[in-house]
Amino acid sequence: MSQDALLNAFVTFFVTIDPPGLVGIFLALTNGMTSAQRRQTAWRGTLIGFAIILGFMLIGGVILETLGISMSAFRIAGGLLLFYISFEMVFESNYPATPT
Repeated sequence: MSQDALLNAFVTFFVTIDPPGLVGIFLALTNGMTSAQRRQTAWRGTLIGFAIILGFMLIGGVILETLGISMSAFRIAGGLLLFYISFEMVFESNYPATPT
């Protein structure tokens, strides 16, 4: 694998995970925890996330192949999903939280 491909994969991975964007969520979810508890929670979450990503990296191709999904179809579906989410974010409708 070339350096360009590795850099492209890392940047895509970093943007998808969005560590700076998750800092606020992590701090809100760990509100009231001690520093040691936060550190333990961060490590546990990192290790679990790494295991999930590693698992899909190792067997994801087999799963897609078993389901008869090509990599091109998977990429197109992912792009359409991201487009839908971004469309909803840009043209957000203000629906009431509870029915009136």
